[in-house]
Amino acid sequence: MTKLFLIASFLFIFLQTEIIKPEEAKNYVGKEVVVRGKAVNTFLAADSKGKPLFINFCDIYPNQCFSVVIFTENTAIPTEMLENFTLKTLNYSGLIKLYREKPDMEISDLSKISE
Repeated sequence: MTKLFLIASFLFIFLQTEIIKPEEAKNYVGKEVVVRGKAVNTFLAADSKGKPLFINFCDIYPNQCFSVVIFTENTAIPTEMLENFTLKTLNYSGLIKLYREKPDMEISDLSKISE
C-alpha cells in the first residue's frame, strides 16, 4: 500500500512539473522541473568532498549546457544505472540552480531519475 502511494505521489508531481530539454535549463533557474535528456559523459570526483558524480549534457565539462550532481558518498548508485546515464534518455526531477554560471541540479534520491 505504501509503495503504491509513493508511486502515485511521484506520478502526480511528475505530471504537474514542466518537462524541458537540457539546453533549456538556463531559463529555469530557481524552478522545479523535469529535465529529459541523454548525457554525453559522467565524471566521478572520487577524491572530492562527498564524492560527486557529475552527469553532463550537450558537451563535456566545462562546456556543458547542464549538469546533474549526485553526491555518491550519501547515495549508492547501482552499476547498471551508471551505464544508463549515457546510454539512455532519462528524466531528472529537481530544482535548477546555478553553479559557476552553469545550470545544474543536485539529486540525492534516485527516485528522482526515471525513464
